[in-house]
Amino acid sequence: MNDFFLQYGLLSFSQERLWFLDKLAPSNTYYRLPSIFQLHGHLNIEALQKSVNHVIKRHGSLRTTFRINNNGDPIQAVSEHTDVSLEIKQMPNSSYEEIKRVLFEATKRPLVLTEDSLFHLFLIQTGTDEHYLYIDIHHIIGDGISQRIFFNDLSLCYNAYVNNGEPQLPELSTSYQEYSVQQIEDYNSEKIIEQKRYWIEKLAEPRERLTLPADYSRFEKEKYEASSLVKILSIPLSNQIRNFISQENTTVFKFMLSVFDILLCKITAQEDLLVGFPSSGRKRSEIQDLIGMFVVTLVHRARIHGDQTFRSVLESVNEDVMTSVANEEYPFQKIVEDLNVKREANINPLFQVFINSFPYPEDNLTLVGINCNNLTPEIATRGTISSCI
Repeated sequence: MNDFFLQYGLLSFSQERLWFLDKLAPSNTYYRLPSIFQLHGHLNIEALQKSVNHVIKRHGSLRTTFRINNNGDPIQAVSEHTDVSLEIKQMPNSSYEEIKRVLFEATKRPLVLTEDSLFHLFLIQTGTDEHYLYIDIHHIIGDGISQRIFFNDLSLCYNAYVNNGEPQLPELSTSYQEYSVQQIEDYNSEKIIEQKRYWIEKLAEPRERLTLPADYSRFEKEKYEASSLVKILSIPLSNQIRNFISQENTTVFKFMLSVFDILLCKITAQEDLLVGFPSSGRKRSEIQDLIGMFVVTLVHRARIHGDQTFRSVLESVNEDVMTSVANEEYPFQKIVEDLNVKREANINPLFQVFINSFPYPEDNLTLVGINCNNLTPEIATRGTISSCI
């Protein structure tokens, strides 16, 4: 190890999961968090450069790559270098389709976790007052909330610099590496042991593998190929749903998960369902404003019977989601090991479908004097079924 790195540390449990998935498909492009913005207006490139470097200095995760220690274990390596040169691609007179092609190809750039920078940013200039900003964070060093934090911090820094001021960001009380150490130290605590018991009991055999109707048999190895389907619900229907959610004191996510459970039950004729869903993993107050990979994978188990009302299903979903989140600190990969789930190259362990909820519209930059248009859904969205309420 050399002085190029300020800090080394073992991986967090969430990072372990991403490391394992990367080993299954080395240098894959599936676990990336690209963001693409069209910027209209006079962009102060010097202020943008200073802002990027300020955020990189603030968040060690953006300077993190991975190494293998003498025991053969992966470790985080945080670089001491906080300055990067903002790459600017000149594309005057280029068509929008050509610009989109360049931006989409950037999302397909393979990354080697032990060699490459896992945070990537560049600017395309097409005219005096038109730019495209590309930001890419590998999932092993960030999550969806991390993107929101990055946009917020970058915007605050930029707006301060263009007004000849200094950024006034609140001091962070911890680092992602310190969080990882604490997580590992807590692993054998009574609280985590109790959470382990919860998952083993909840996911005990017998478990049914979901058998979705399909035109073709599964590939022998996961190919990660998919398409997107977007359904925008009408305003009257959306309002009805919101009113129902308010009356039942629930959330959009739990409502949609209940609908999803019933749909799966109907198309598979199965009454015992396992559905994956994420949780932010940010229960501790000191990590709320920290960029890093905190998100955890949880398993929802639904047992649906033909004579149940929708409210009955929703009540069960509410209870299951709340207890799952309450026990979210026990790692998913440990659950798979504890249950001795057979690993197969063409299928995920425990669940075959996954549901998530995102803010709409997408998070955005707020740069003074600049109209920022988030193009990520148009250019970089992959294999999903989406509905907007």
